[in-house]
Parts: sequence; structure tokens; C-alpha cells
Amino acid sequence: MKGKIIVALDFSRRKDALKIVEELKGLVEIFKVGIQLFTSCGPKIIQEIKERKANIFLDLKFLDIPNTVEKASEAATALDVEFFDLHLTGGGEMIKAAITGSERRAMLLGKNRPKILGVTVLTSQSSSISEVVDLSAMAKANGLDGVIASGLEVGEIRKRVGKDFLILCPGICPPWAKKPQDQKRVIGPKEAIENGASYIIVGRAITSAKNPREATKRILEEITPPPHSSPLPPRLRRTGEGEDEGEGETKK
Repeated sequence: MKGKIIVALDFSRRKDALKIVEELKGLVEIFKVGIQLFTSCGPKIIQEIKERKANIFLDLKFLDIPNTVEKASEAATALDVEFFDLHLTGGGEMIKAAITGSERRAMLLGKNRPKILGVTVLTSQSSSISEVVDLSAMAKANGLDGVIASGLEVGEIRKRVGKDFLILCPGICPPWAKKPQDQKRVIGPKEAIENGASYIIVGRAITSAKNPREATKRILEEITPPPHSSPLPPRLRRTGEGEDEGEGETKK
């Protein structure tokens, strides 16, 4: 289940971000680079993280006129990231422009384009389930690969868009972590996965923990289902010559 966690590198300093990447090596495969880190460190931080054998979700939330978003999507694709995103409120024309720009640059580079995701409603805002579901359906209709939405809405989104559509869930707070005061739609990691999340995005619960590696392991334990085993019934397991375990006596 380690591939289900994306850790948000919400830092301003390069060394703080890279420290977390190093510390979580072997546990986390994807890290989110948002506007704070990208603005502070520039595109070079993407390369430095990738050199540490990790993948990137570039979370810049594009929202502009279609031509500008098309060019920005080309640039994001050239950075060789796994995902990047845009605001769905930009509408269908902007979404299609983003896909066009990304596919054009990917073709020139001879590789597949990144997965493009649509931001529904920020988890810091209140929203109705129907609003988020409608935006998700619009994202799929316009060719996006997935959406970003609270884990509270995942179940209803799945009913509308099917099982293959990506849903990334921020606003994740384990029951043992301090609840963020700037988030309104919050859910635990286990519940989000059970509701149908493709990935959960975890920030402060890991990066602000005294031991980020142990915090990550704890979340992985919470979202990993127990192994299924089918032991034989006790009366069918032999424990010794002529004795069936569970019957408590030796056959004569």
C-alpha cells in the first residue's frame, strides 16, 4: 500500500524538502511539490527529488485563459512529472487546452504525458457532495485522468465516474494526529481508502511528526488490509499420530 501515499512537501527551504524525501525512502514513492516549494526553489527541486528515485505530483493548480494554461501544461510535461493539476472552474475549453499542450510536448519528447488532474473544491472550503460530483463528471467528460477531492465525497464520485478514474484525496488526518485548523473537509486515511481513493495526500501528519518515518509506517499499517488466510478447521488439522487438534482425544 506504500504507493497509495503522496507526501506533501509544503516547505520553503530546499533542505527541508529533501530531508523528508531521504527520510521516507522505501516507504513513499510520490511527493507533492506545490506553489510554496516551487516558488521558493524553482524547477530544479523537481530534478533533485527525481534524482532520489521518487516521482512528482506538481500541484500548481493552473487557472487562466486556455492559451496560457496550454503553454504551462507544455512546461509541466517537460519537467517529467507523474501528475499535474488545474482548477476545474476554468471550464472545458481550458481543460482541453491543457491536454493539447501536454500531449504536444510529450510527443516531442517521445514519452507519455503526465496524468492531468482537476481540482474540484479545496478542502479548506465547505462544499456540497453534489457540487464535487458534478465537477468530477465534467472533468471526466473533458478527458482528464482524475480529480482531487475530499475523501468524504469519494464514494459518490465513484458511482458517477467508475472505478478507473483517479481520485486523489487531500485533507487527510489520522485519528492520532492534530487536526488542522485550516481544513473543513477532513477524513482519516483508512476511511478515504475504503471509500475508494486512488491515493491519499498527507502533509503535516507526517512532515511535522517527531518521527516522520514512524508516522508514515503507522499510516501504512492503517490503510493496509490484513492478509487473508484460510486455515483448515481445527478438527481437520492433525497434531500428532492419530490425534485431531481441537477434539482433545486420541482416536483408538
